[in-house]
Amino acid sequence: MPPVRLADTRTTPSIEDAERIMSQIRKLTCEREIIIARAEKKIALITSQAETQTRHLDNQLDAAGEQMKDFILANRSMFRNPRRHKTPDGDFGMRTASKLNVDDADQALNHVLESGYFDCMKVTRKLVKARLRARIEDGEDIPGCHISRGEVADYTVNKALVERARQDAKPL
Repeated sequence: MPPVRLADTRTTPSIEDAERIMSQIRKLTCEREIIIARAEKKIALITSQAETQTRHLDNQLDAAGEQMKDFILANRSMFRNPRRHKTPDGDFGMRTASKLNVDDADQALNHVLESGYFDCMKVTRKLVKARLRARIEDGEDIPGCHISRGEVADYTVNKALVERARQDAKPL
């Protein structure tokens, strides 16, 4: 259907002209939404199929990751210097990690409110761990929080290999 054009934009169009334009807008909008809905359904189907196809791989990855961490933790002495073992597939070993643990959120939140540390919370009254951590690291004692530090086992897959695998993937 060709677009409805007003005969002369210098004159006032009739209500019938406006109704025809409105009809065209509705048809075009519906056609557009149908295309988008079809695409969304196709994406949802493809995503569901991919999740089904990868579920067993996720389980195997979890199990292999646990085996790797168990090996690293059982052989800490192998990861003193260097702390990480590099391979063409990636690297593994020990690394220093720390995170803020909020043991008692209510206690910490009350302290934050009483102290006026509004940068350590959101309007939803949720603690902002990064800001709490910064205050604790600056020597502030915030009841209900502490920073734990220690060694954690981890591994990293070579990103170039993952990217190459993604590029070589055949379409479904």
